Amino acid sequence: MNVFTPLVILGALLVWCSGCASDLSSERAGEVDSPLKAFVQYGLDRRPEAYLVCVYQAETGGSKSEVVMHATVVGCIKGKKRLGEKFAFRRVAESGDWDLARMRGDLFYVFFDEDAEGKLFVDVQDPQVLWRYSEELDRIVEKYKRKG
Repeated sequence: MNVFTPLVILGALLVWCSGCASDLSSERAGEVDSPLKAFVQYGLDRRPEAYLVCVYQAETGGSKSEVVMHATVVGCIKGKKRLGEKFAFRRVAESGDWDLARMRGDLFYVFFDEDAEGKLFVDVQDPQVLWRYSEELDRIVEKYKRKG
């Protein structure tokens, strides 16, 4: 899998979901015409915290479709976590196909949501909260940071 595969998968998912009112409102689906815009609109613009992380351990969670990723912050886009801070979060995939050994050392952009009580969390099923690092996304992040 190359660095662009997650973007292609997300693009296909967005096209498929554009007619699904339960997944995305028609207004929201109409706003996104590329995965890169989704990265900006539903990640950088709308999430309260965003980080570039390096996964140092990945293990199966409560089921084979769930993985627990242990990561270290290597870049702060916005938020309170510091470089070197470690945290864990869960992800779920319908396919359940996780290459846990391959994930170690991988870089990802992770976006946090905030609940009604102000607690931050990574949505386990939202495909737009986890993006594999790429130079193209890095250029977008650098432009975003300069504007802020």
